Amino acid sequence: MIRSSTGCPVCNGFKSLTTICHQCGHWYEDRGRIFDALAAYSPYRPIDEMKQTDGYIDHFLNLCPHSLYCPHCGSEEVNFVQEIGM
Repeated sequence: MIRSSTGCPVCNGFKSLTTICHQCGHWYEDRGRIFDALAAYSPYRPIDEMKQTDGYIDHFLNLCPHSLYCPHCGSEEVNFVQEIGM
């Protein structure tokens, strides 16, 4: 059985993540995948491996958790981006 590969359209540059802050109405900044900031070598570890230990139910649902930050009010949020077939 061949497993189809999926990837995040935001991480791969196919689209941008534009979300408005729920606190103040300004635009959030996308700080990238949440698990890339967990440890020094996190960005270099396999994505599927990181998804199994990041604390979210994102691995089996093919979601990519992105860290969002509002530079205006300091609010932070996690946004889950649906991965697509690659």
